[in-house]
Amino acid sequence: MRFFSFFFILLLLSFHIKAQSYFQQQLTYNIHVRLDTVANTLSGNLKLNYTNHSPDTLTCIYFHLYPNATRSNTQTAFAKQKLQHNDYSFYNTPESKYGSMDSLAFTVDNQTARFLVLKDSLDIGILYLNKPLLPQQSIVIETHFYVKIPYAGIMRMGYIDGLYGITQWYPKPAVYDQYGWHPYPYLDEGEYYGEFGKFDVYITVPSNYTVAATGILFNQKEAERIKKIETLSKNGIWYPDTTSGEKELHFAQDSIHDFAWFASSYFMIAHDSVTIKDKTVHTWAYYTPYSFNLWKDAAKYVWQSVKYYSEMVGTYPYRVCTAVETPYICSGGMEYPTITSIGLYNNAKSLFNVILHEVGHNWFYGMLASNERNNPWIDEGINTFYESMFYPKKINKKQDWQKLFDMINQVDFPQTALVNYFYYAGMARPLGLKSENFGKAQYFVNAYYNGASTWYIMREYLGADTFDLAMKNLFAKYSFRHIYPEDIQHAIADVTSKPTSWFFDDYLNSTHRSDYIIKKIISSNDSIYVTIKNKKKTAFPFKLSFYKKDSLKYSTVLNGWHNQHTFSIPFSQPFTKAIINDDELFYEHNYNNNVYHLRKILPHMKGLSIRYVGITDYNQKYDVLLSPIAAYNAFDKYMLGCVLYAPQIPYPTFQIRAVPLYSFAQNKFNGSFYMEKNILLNNIVPYIRLFGLAETYSLPQNEFKKAWQKITTGVEIPFEYIHQLQQWNAHLYSNVNYTTYPFEPYSEYWYNNTGFTINKTINIFQTRVSMDVETGDEYSKLKLKAHLFFPYFKKKGFDADYFWGVFLYNRSRLAVYNFFLSGIDGIKDYLYDDVFIDRFHAFNDNVLWTHQFILSDGLFTTYVPLQSNRWMTSLRTSLALPIPPPFYLYGTVGTYYRAGKAFENSFIFPWEFGFEIRIIKNIFAVYFPLTMSSDIKQLSDFNSSSYFNKIRFMLRFSLMNPFKYTDKIPSFFE
Repeated sequence: MRFFSFFFILLLLSFHIKAQSYFQQQLTYNIHVRLDTVANTLSGNLKLNYTNHSPDTLTCIYFHLYPNATRSNTQTAFAKQKLQHNDYSFYNTPESKYGSMDSLAFTVDNQTARFLVLKDSLDIGILYLNKPLLPQQSIVIETHFYVKIPYAGIMRMGYIDGLYGITQWYPKPAVYDQYGWHPYPYLDEGEYYGEFGKFDVYITVPSNYTVAATGILFNQKEAERIKKIETLSKNGIWYPDTTSGEKELHFAQDSIHDFAWFASSYFMIAHDSVTIKDKTVHTWAYYTPYSFNLWKDAAKYVWQSVKYYSEMVGTYPYRVCTAVETPYICSGGMEYPTITSIGLYNNAKSLFNVILHEVGHNWFYGMLASNERNNPWIDEGINTFYESMFYPKKINKKQDWQKLFDMINQVDFPQTALVNYFYYAGMARPLGLKSENFGKAQYFVNAYYNGASTWYIMREYLGADTFDLAMKNLFAKYSFRHIYPEDIQHAIADVTSKPTSWFFDDYLNSTHRSDYIIKKIISSNDSIYVTIKNKKKTAFPFKLSFYKKDSLKYSTVLNGWHNQHTFSIPFSQPFTKAIINDDELFYEHNYNNNVYHLRKILPHMKGLSIRYVGITDYNQKYDVLLSPIAAYNAFDKYMLGCVLYAPQIPYPTFQIRAVPLYSFAQNKFNGSFYMEKNILLNNIVPYIRLFGLAETYSLPQNEFKKAWQKITTGVEIPFEYIHQLQQWNAHLYSNVNYTTYPFEPYSEYWYNNTGFTINKTINIFQTRVSMDVETGDEYSKLKLKAHLFFPYFKKKGFDADYFWGVFLYNRSRLAVYNFFLSGIDGIKDYLYDDVFIDRFHAFNDNVLWTHQFILSDGLFTTYVPLQSNRWMTSLRTSLALPIPPPFYLYGTVGTYYRAGKAFENSFIFPWEFGFEIRIIKNIFAVYFPLTMSSDIKQLSDFNSSSYFNKIRFMLRFSLMNPFKYTDKIPSFFE
């Protein structure tokens, strides 16, 4: 008995310890800072009272030195993330426009203290305390600091044309919570986590400058000046202040975890107010004169936003809320306590929407202060949900392109279409990942729209009233605290017994979804008995709806379950079909098996929908979309036909595509047929793709055969690894090809291609390595290719391509299998991998389309008949000219088996040098030879009588196929 008593006491003690585990440090800031508008710098002094409310003894304190994120264009986390996303804007920025923070001289309780900047993270430093800081003790930390303000557009802080956005500008302690220290470096995709504190900030600026800042202004004279500017601004008049000298402005605010300010001599001002529970909140808008017509009502937009979020979540506690136009400094909008920075907009709706979103961050980031780097879905996702809920619900099923519009303009409503597109394209990532573990597009979709759409599902699942009660409970219990996912789960559990583990335990940590199918429906006098099976291991909630033809009769949201479950519904009206997730607002693995017709034969069989030039999937129908098409080649001449295809939104995991084309010259049908199946897997291996392709077109007129054929089946397996700003992409494939050999006697051959490609950005270098083994009936050859890109001018730079090919064995006498120094033209494309307008004519001076080729194998652009049935290697480099048109200089050198002995005067290392117009990278380019080794010139002169006829071009129609990369559209942003 004593044992059980002791155990019970320990259990109670453990619960007590767990309940007491939350703490937050107490900070009081006193900052004096001076803006130098000539040098574009800040000079300041920080005095910080730091109280340790943790149960731990601290020996050091981490500090954020955010301006140092732009101190190096390769060494900081910010710079590395930019390069990882193939964004060279910062890398190509002149060093004179970088930002930095230095001249730090820390003291603790008036004693000099050691401070070190981390070598591998220049925007993080460690302050070593002279003596340990015990629980509940306080210290006073002081330092001078000097900031070189970066130029606008590099980071969220910046200056341009006398306008200053001063954000992330002072030495800021990192958060210490129950999980330890959080010294996160500054990132472009990924925001902040800060300690709550009280701020007194004294800002010295030129006397003719206007400052908008976090908190309350305490200078009466400046308040009167602002009132004068506001009065003039109402009439569209800019106040040209010519006062000289300097002034010091005092701003203060308690219960915030950041402080931002903006300064300009050009600001116009709008003012309004709103009463929230008997308290007046003053709303302000600071903007540039040329935006008067757009911004004159912006203070109203601010108070409408404050009022909306106060009603939906919890009362706004501060006395002011401000929006500031910061063109070219801020892209979109960026939130700070009581103030937000807004970029360029050209219409009132867009401006109001971004103000609504950024003001909303006073709740989700401000008062409910989540760790934005660990849980970006909380601040951006939930806030985007509330932003979207401000607008009327818009779901238009009848317009085929409506889903695409919803994906582009997610403002109107958080449709799941964009999230589903990522999911079915194999690009889904768990919602709960840290921000640096997303790719660029993945961060945007997950942090904003996946979180928003999932929160809409939560509202539908709980019911609007229960959901609203839960969110107000969250605000009441956790405002002015750091919140975590479990706090949100507890706030919901306080008001409902409905389980939410499907979201907090499963969806946050995986990309799994449920897959429900109706197995049986039995109707009785007063109820319906339904049997539904979940084919997956994840049990999401879902909606079940009953229709009589197309008229909705009854709908209910159900808790999810595993396996199979039979239940009753108190519904007795006549109906003809039941549909799971009819509006696709609940996530599911497969929406195409959700219709059940009340009939004995084939109850799951859906009707057929044939639509003209469509794009979206109607899950209640079998969709066949139709588009006319015209085509041309040298032998079939003009062809007319159509494309029959599957909807591409969301990306289809199974699709069939047919392209019948009628040749008027040959009086017959040509075309192609394609079939693809994607098996979705996980984060590392997004999917396995199985595909088949068959196509046929005409051969030159002959007595043996009228058409060539190709049949290909294959498998593709992509790999992706993203972690802590490190990203690897790999692609494995294996194809089996059956093709017609393009010469008499037109025999058919089988081929196999197996290989891989690896992409990796290493520092500033984009690298790609690929290897392919091709095996035919009588040969096997290996190709190794490597590409390196080094930027030096915007997105232009230096390219290097290397090729090495070797026959592993070769018993064939067919020359088309050889390696060719001058790449592949139509007649050598024996696998029919690309599209050539004139496929079967050899290089000819007088025929334009015979100059079309693929830059591969030996990588020479000058046409020469040099080839090898043993081995060949080459290196090609190209240098972009730093001028707007896509002009490049290139040089190529190579060698091959018996080079130097192939013919009289042949070189061991032939070379060429030329000029390239690269119209579409890797797709369309025109090559102009300038000079070359004498052996190449000798052969080129023999084949081409004039310089004009030496010009060749690459035009890869196969890569312009609008369906080929529809699953990769999001990656184009990265």
